[in-house]
Amino acid sequence: VAGCQPIQWNSQVRAAIAGHAGQAAGMSGTVRVRFVVSRSGRISSASIAGSSGNARLDSAALRMVRSARVPAPPADLPGSAHTFLILLSFR
Repeated sequence: VAGCQPIQWNSQVRAAIAGHAGQAAGMSGTVRVRFVVSRSGRISSASIAGSSGNARLDSAALRMVRSARVPAPPADLPGSAHTFLILLSFR
C-alpha cells in the first residue's frame, strides 16, 4: 500500500476483518485471535489465542479472519510477515 502509514494499515486490516462479522450472527462472546499477514497481504496463519468458551463462536471468529481480504503491508514496513493479536467481541 503505497504511502500508507503502519497505523493506517493496521486499521485497514482490522476493518477488513470486522466486515466479516456476520459469520458470528446470533452468538455472543469475546474471542482473541492471532494471525499473520504476509508481505503479499495473504493471511498465512490464524489461531485462537483466547477462547470464548464456545467452540462455535471460536470457529466463526477463525473463519471471519481467514476469509478476510486484507491489504498488503506498506512497502516501507520492514519484515516479511506481520503478526496481529485482536480481540473480537460479539453481542
